[in-house]
Amino acid sequence: MALAQAAKYASTNSDPRTTDHLLDLITELGSAALEDPDSAEAPLAVGILDEAVQLIEHVISHIAEGSWTLCPCGEDHGQQALDTKVAETMRGDVDLLRQLRAKAA
Repeated sequence: MALAQAAKYASTNSDPRTTDHLLDLITELGSAALEDPDSAEAPLAVGILDEAVQLIEHVISHIAEGSWTLCPCGEDHGQQALDTKVAETMRGDVDLLRQLRAKAA
């Protein structure tokens, strides 16, 4: 979920390189999940987890400094509070990715 949300932020804020990288990771995760649809586990290179953490943290930092928002219209309609909540949720996902990475090591 955090990868998709991060891609949405990157796209909305005109960062095609980050958007493309995030979409590539989403595709890789989806492909791994479909490799054996009857299994509860998916074969995944740990580098994907590392890249996901790095890119999500990149997006979170832009949100935290106020340079990225999902609504760049410039009007004050509570978007900053929503962006802050989204960033907090994404941090939780980063923590989960780190836990998965630690188990894989």
